[in-house]
Amino acid sequence: MTKFPLKTAFLGGNWAFFTLKPIQIVMARFDEVKNLVMSLEADFEKFYEKNNQAAGTRVRKGMQDLKTLAQTIRSEVQDTKNNAEKA
Repeated sequence: MTKFPLKTAFLGGNWAFFTLKPIQIVMARFDEVKNLVMSLEADFEKFYEKNNQAAGTRVRKGMQDLKTLAQTIRSEVQDTKNNAEKA
């Protein structure tokens, strides 16, 4: 069985540090993406169906947060790929 090195990670808005295996970190990030997208659903509806401008602002902020999170995940995937090639 392959042993994964343990990593300490800070995840999102959780004010706690966890010691996780790399796969757990990746899956936690993926869960963050899903939760962020789902949390924006009501604001999308308010903005597009009811023309609520404040909801539009929240959607834009949420999409910026999603972009930042996606870039973080892309970097982690690339680092993992590069480290695997060296091994």
